[in-house]
Amino acid sequence: MAATIGKSALLIGATGQTGQKILLDLLQSSDFTKVGEYGRRVTDKGALPASSIDKLVQRTIDFENLEEAGLKEHKWDVVFIACVLEARAMKISTLAKSIVAAGTLGSSALPASALASRVGKEGALFTLINNDGALALASTAQ
Repeated sequence: MAATIGKSALLIGATGQTGQKILLDLLQSSDFTKVGEYGRRVTDKGALPASSIDKLVQRTIDFENLEEAGLKEHKWDVVFIACVLEARAMKISTLAKSIVAAGTLGSSALPASALASRVGKEGALFTLINNDGALALASTAQ
């Protein structure tokens, strides 16, 4: 999988099953040199690989007061949101693998098999990948 070295990633919601797996994958990936973990709670650093703690930025935020959450303090190349995400159709590790692969590749480099679509309003577009696309993307990720 081709990737640009030195990307930064923001993960919102890393304490659930899917978020925990995404966080570990991001921290262990050489594609990401800075990883932000923002949420109601943050992961205990003792539960994370010591070798990757230096690239982790953690912040507890109040979702009822997002203007003061500090989301605009850093520029993030990729944003992952794992809040209230259910993975009933596939294994958590498969879902996390496809999410990280999508972030590593970027929207414009996703293969057709990912079945990705752009949704949202102008200036606030994001990429949506359904379960079939996520399974296909996970199977092609290294």
